[in-house]
Amino acid sequence: EASYALGIQPIAVEVPSFHPQFGYAGTPDVVTSDGVFDRKTGALAPWHGLQLAAYAHLGDNPKAKRRVAVQLKPNGRYSVKMFKPQDMPTDWAVFQSALNVAKWKVLHG
Repeated sequence: EASYALGIQPIAVEVPSFHPQFGYAGTPDVVTSDGVFDRKTGALAPWHGLQLAAYAHLGDNPKAKRRVAVQLKPNGRYSVKMFKPQDMPTDWAVFQSALNVAKWKVLHG
């Protein structure tokens, strides 16, 4: 399993969470004491950093040192995309902007 190959010890696996202040929910695949990890079956994309920033805030871990997307391949192998800790504030801000646009669209059609 990729989690153990990456040298992480999960403290939560697929636990649905809700952020009461910002009004969004999500289910991070794996949460550790210093990061969030998400498994992907499709291609890795830059927007996964936004998703992982949101997951870090769900877990009350906004300073997560590790945000990692793991692409699971059909042949049983995997590839890893680590998002830079210094990008966390920007990724979180972009996620909040997208969330605000989505909420506005719900209210205004």
